[in-house]
Amino acid sequence: MRLKFLFFFLPFVLLSQDSFLKNLWIGNSSINNQNFSLNFYGVIYQSEEDEDKYMGFHSTHFFPIKDLNFYLQEPINVSLGNSVSEEEFNSYFLNNFKKINVENSNIFPIFEFIKGKLLTVQNTIGSKSSKDFLFSLSFNDEFPPRMIFNITEESDNGTARTYQIPTKVIDGDVFLLFSNEILYRLGFECSFSGKKVVSLQYMRTDYSSENFYNIDGHNSFYSKSKFNKIFNYSDYERKLNNDNSYNNRVYRVHNTDYIITLERKKDVYSDQNWLLFPYDSHIGTKIDADDYIRDEEYFFLFKLIEQE
Repeated sequence: MRLKFLFFFLPFVLLSQDSFLKNLWIGNSSINNQNFSLNFYGVIYQSEEDEDKYMGFHSTHFFPIKDLNFYLQEPINVSLGNSVSEEEFNSYFLNNFKKINVENSNIFPIFEFIKGKLLTVQNTIGSKSSKDFLFSLSFNDEFPPRMIFNITEESDNGTARTYQIPTKVIDGDVFLLFSNEILYRLGFECSFSGKKVVSLQYMRTDYSSENFYNIDGHNSFYSKSKFNKIFNYSDYERKLNNDNSYNNRVYRVHNTDYIITLERKKDVYSDQNWLLFPYDSHIGTKIDADDYIRDEEYFFLFKLIEQE
């Protein structure tokens, strides 16, 4: 009878264990030589001035993962020659936008710590690049209290820059809080955006320049209706088949980035889904160390899950 009681009680004990970040904050755990996966938990939206006339400047809203749809656009570079068929248009341009289960996607990097002082951000997608940093932990005891990950990047010229990743407590648990800028600075090969980054492009063969120009795509959209615009091949057919004034062209479908688009699901309080539009000026370009990526509205919460 006592054995049966133990088996009944054990699952409850396992489910009620505190997270690694919570144990780290209260001193029950430490960071030494460990690897951690990043598990997405939700989004904090902080509205700008006048956007919420009832709560005022910077009212805050939290969207957990269960309330969100996730869509992925992947890198692609396909040359299509001097014309584009309807099949190619649909396969390469339209269909590079798919709904995913972010909990099973393995999109986000691994955090690899050495002696609790060195951190390697190891990507698991794309080129699987990595980036090395110095690491330290600090605490802010002012309200609201924070545990802070201090991540320092040293450059070849001897200068250094420190990025601070704060934590946030939600329902008694602790999460890392990233902005799009921090994701970029840490070398993540994925980013959050409301941009359709996959672009249909052409290059003039009768010019000496080898620059490609967008026909459609690689645009930022600020309303759901524009983002979900229906692309019909018939609207582009003349441009894509070197007809009349559109001769002397070669075409390609191009995208360099892994992009995650977030959509707030409709529920009993709202009869429609809402797209989220984090600032994304860094996508498709290179941002210098001193350039500022405006990022005041959306913040992304992650758990640290220790790997075996």
